Amino acid sequence: MLIQRLRDYAVSHLSEALADPAFEPQPVHRLIIIDQDGQFLGFQETNGGTRKMGKKEYPLPKTFNVPKSPNARSSATESFPLLAVDSFAYVFGPGLWTKEGQEQKEQRHHKTFVKLLADAHQSSKDSALLSCVKFYENPLGWQRALNALNEMKKPPLTERFAFQMTADPQPVFQKTVAKAFWRERFEKSKKDGGSEQKELTRCLCCAGVALIAVTHDKIKGIPGGQPSGVSLVSFDKDAFTSFGWDKGDNSAICRGCADAHAEMRGVFAERNMYARDIV
Repeated sequence: MLIQRLRDYAVSHLSEALADPAFEPQPVHRLIIIDQDGQFLGFQETNGGTRKMGKKEYPLPKTFNVPKSPNARSSATESFPLLAVDSFAYVFGPGLWTKEGQEQKEQRHHKTFVKLLADAHQSSKDSALLSCVKFYENPLGWQRALNALNEMKKPPLTERFAFQMTADPQPVFQKTVAKAFWRERFEKSKKDGGSEQKELTRCLCCAGVALIAVTHDKIKGIPGGQPSGVSLVSFDKDAFTSFGWDKGDNSAICRGCADAHAEMRGVFAERNMYARDIV
């Protein structure tokens, strides 16, 4: 069974990722350096080494364990921000770089990102999160950041940005308080989304008796797959269901196994692997 082999590989080789399901390894391209008052001090590219392509070597961004979204972020009407690190549209919103017709979407992304920072500070009273909030409340510092982006020959629209305090060795999202806030939010969102059954069932993958995952996360990074990820377990059509069962009831796989096989995201691309290499 493919799901079982993927789960076994993840348990053997990705134990660190499975230990903290609210976070996942992703590249962060640039840091937004700010002081305690939220003043913008500049952008700093991260250093993840180089990759040789042909005769040339190209710089790579550094990979961090960043907050993982508990929701699919492909929705056309909803926004699901991450804490203190996210894509260009979430962090900066609409601007001179925005394509026609995308203004409303980028504005929605941006507002939810800023609100999440405020909610996190309100909950934790963390000084670093407060500095991130102040960054957006300071019109002069905000304008300096936008000017710096506009001066770039090619705005880094596909890049991921993260906040970091000056003289701090780690980004804000990696601080203990921020991680604790995100873990709690992640777990609550999973439960509120109805991702578990109320009755225990035997898992077809590990044979254990546990709560069954109603939905499964997509696996990203599969060669030739969709950028948003590929669903290996999905029951979105009536023809895929049996005996009136709904969603994951049709293939009883526990939450642990579902999360384990989904953690294969990125492994295929990074290690030049295909599913056949594991099976």
